[in-house]
Amino acid sequence: MDLILDYLQDLGITALCFSPVFYSASNHRYYSHNYYTVAPLLGRNKAFEKLF
Repeated sequence: MDLILDYLQDLGITALCFSPVFYSASNHRYYSHNYYTVAPLLGRNKAFEKLF
């Protein structure tokens, strides 16, 4: 993960925009059931926490 973030910084990227990533019953994930759990299809909580 750190290598990817370093690479993005080298490209001059200073911000990331995330679409809804939290657990939800809908496909678009705008109606989240749990704002503390990343949807399993999109990754894991630990990887998400590493960004911050």
